[in-house]
Amino acid sequence: MSELVYKDILKDIEWFRYRHHIVDVLQDCFSMYATTISNRCDFKNYFKREEEYLKLIKKYTKEEQEKICSIFGKIILLCGLENSPYDDYLGKLYMQTETSSKVHGQFFTPYGVSQLMAKLTIDNYDLSQDVIVINDPCCGAGGLLIAMVDELSRRGISIKDRVLVVAQDIDSRCVNMAYIQFALMGIPAVVMKGDTLAYKFTDVWRTPAYFENYAKFEKTLQSL
Repeated sequence: MSELVYKDILKDIEWFRYRHHIVDVLQDCFSMYATTISNRCDFKNYFKREEEYLKLIKKYTKEEQEKICSIFGKIILLCGLENSPYDDYLGKLYMQTETSSKVHGQFFTPYGVSQLMAKLTIDNYDLSQDVIVINDPCCGAGGLLIAMVDELSRRGISIKDRVLVVAQDIDSRCVNMAYIQFALMGIPAVVMKGDTLAYKFTDVWRTPAYFENYAKFEKTLQSL
């Protein structure tokens, strides 16, 4: 089923090709989708993000807005179904629509490679910790971190109770993609936009699963 939904999303994106630049459409969509999720749980940032959402959605006709909503519904199906396998759906989508490599010089790691890296890396983790923190300072769409969560889940670790994902990227598109995937997959995560080397961040996104166990995860985050 996931492959059929994925193909439908690609068709919907192609529908915009002769109306707008695909790079702009995806950037706007990812921003609006991330805001839609965030504004259900992160009330501190509600008004700032809602203002940006309204500014973006006004760029599109009613028909285009309906298509944008349809794509979001299919992304929810793709990432949010309990029987859907973990995967870097949006990273693959971004690469396949040729909006990353040719324009921005971005090349996301194939999910199969991320899975192999996760299996090799987790063997060195202390899985007895109350909260297992995994971090990627240049997360892209979050594929490697999703693969890490995938492997931890296979090893019987409760993701919602014991795993905290911390992700950073300087590109707002990547921040939004990672946040959307983590949120829809039920992963407790904090995604920060900014320069990891300088440790300067301009925006922080916390997933709904993070807020479900806020005190525990916030304490862990502050201790890092």
